[in-house]
Amino acid sequence: MKTLISCAIALLVGMSPALAQQVIKSTMPDGKIVNSTDWNPSWGWAAGAMISTLDDLHTWIPDLATGKLLTPATQREREQFLPAPQEGEGAEYGLGLENQNGWIGHNGNIVGYLTYPYYLPSKKITMVVLLNSSNVLGSWALIQAMTKIISPDHPWPNLPAHP
Repeated sequence: MKTLISCAIALLVGMSPALAQQVIKSTMPDGKIVNSTDWNPSWGWAAGAMISTLDDLHTWIPDLATGKLLTPATQREREQFLPAPQEGEGAEYGLGLENQNGWIGHNGNIVGYLTYPYYLPSKKITMVVLLNSSNVLGSWALIQAMTKIISPDHPWPNLPAHP
């Protein structure tokens, strides 16, 4: 899988094929900052299946959102969005894609890491938010505040309603 992602996808869209070694720190739910350099996030399934950089996600998300590596028919299938209230008020979900009031992408959130790569096709705006945190509610508020500034016509939706 690593070879497939590195050779068949990452290089095609101009992403770096490997990450430099660096110390990574994460903030745990209790607020404690820990060294998470050697953690293997694959336990988070797709949310932890690929480790990437901000620049790579900035390159990747417009291609993901617009279906650059897919046939037009496959992309049309992916864009058959259905209501997904568990993803936010008014949010929709397609085949592996969220539509958050026009922002197309998919979060990848696991303990210690919150990732929000999204693309707004109508304005050609790319937004990538990476946080070494476990505070989903705080990250949601941050993204709401950001989108109110960068795309007033497409603000981030409110949090999901709880039954």
